[in-house]
Amino acid sequence: MESPLKIESRMEGGNVGVLSLAGEIDIATKDRVREAAEGLIAEGARNLLVDLAGVEYMDSSGLGVLKGLRSHLVESGGQVGIVSPRTFIKKLFERAGLDQVFPMYEELGAALEEVGK
Repeated sequence: MESPLKIESRMEGGNVGVLSLAGEIDIATKDRVREAAEGLIAEGARNLLVDLAGVEYMDSSGLGVLKGLRSHLVESGGQVGIVSPRTFIKKLFERAGLDQVFPMYEELGAALEEVGK
């Protein structure tokens, strides 16, 4: 059965990976998210922007994957930014106290300007 998650990944600039997700991020799809992000890191991404504009559902396992990716990138001087989260996803981050840990951006263009500096 096809997973209810679409993943697009690409490099921007020299060291920014963009992961655009659409659908559901949960226990069944978290490994695909991690693998796609690790692929960008292997291509040289030091910073990762995760575009959640198309995400309709995310649970704590999705947060766990993002926390793990952040830990990995912070160790090497990078970061993970969250782009275009819907209101319910923002609340999920807030409840977990992660809104203070992940930079949040309203749209991808602004995120690329900030992170690409």
